[in-house]
Amino acid sequence: SMIQRLYYLDIFTHGGISSSYLRKIRQDMDIIDSAGMTVVLRFAYRDPNHNGDPSQDASKNIVLQHIGQLKEIFVQYEYLITAIQAGFVGPWGEWHDSAHFPDSAWSDRKEVLIELLNAAPKSIPVQLRQPNFKMHMLGSSYATQGDMQAQNNKGRTGHHNDCFLGSDDDYGTYDDKAVEYPYLEHDTRYTLMGGETCTPQHTSSHRYHCTTGQSELAMFHWTYMNEGWSPIVYDRWKQDGCYYNVHRKLGYRLSIDQAILPKTSHVDDKLCFILDFSN
Repeated sequence: SMIQRLYYLDIFTHGGISSSYLRKIRQDMDIIDSAGMTVVLRFAYRDPNHNGDPSQDASKNIVLQHIGQLKEIFVQYEYLITAIQAGFVGPWGEWHDSAHFPDSAWSDRKEVLIELLNAAPKSIPVQLRQPNFKMHMLGSSYATQGDMQAQNNKGRTGHHNDCFLGSDDDYGTYDDKAVEYPYLEHDTRYTLMGGETCTPQHTSSHRYHCTTGQSELAMFHWTYMNEGWSPIVYDRWKQDGCYYNVHRKLGYRLSIDQAILPKTSHVDDKLCFILDFSN
């Protein structure tokens, strides 16, 4: 019911996004809508597997210009967009190895994040690739229920791990697990978490087996996962017998435990009822 759509803006690194390209994005959104699906969006400038030097993304001014151009699409398709991944910076938009946004450039990186949060309607969360990114830019205290309800920047900024179970630190997702694990566990209680598994660095490792996978998916409150990657991990989960259990527990499964409804009602009258839900 959900897809991820990644747009590479490599032909626009020195100027605005063309009107024809913006029109094609809208056409994509209409197709997704007609299929009855929702979408996670990401914009980037380089895929190092296909289009040149991965460090050559766009300057901050160009990135901010592009976010401004995309705002109208975010607003128009608010009902369709599950999340927007921060993107724009570095290869694949994963915020590393960037020519214009070095690892220490937190002020510039935060400007991109805030611009994206401001461009998107408050109902749409923005996801960052590593938990320490959010800690650097929005503070080391995790999001609370109040942040979520207020739809402020801390409450709207979530996480995506695109190398889940790939190695002990998930290929650089974590700098300090002793700090970032408890932070992420608490932060994702009220923010969106998703991503994909990764080809294991060492296939002899047990990290990508069911026990660790199911434990960390629950700990970090995962909502969605790319079912197309990595087949090595998913084959292992099928072999160990947890694949379908993982699939069943992702996202939200709301069930009505009790319903108290009136036996009759009349046109133009108020209809009062009680519903008890479980997730």
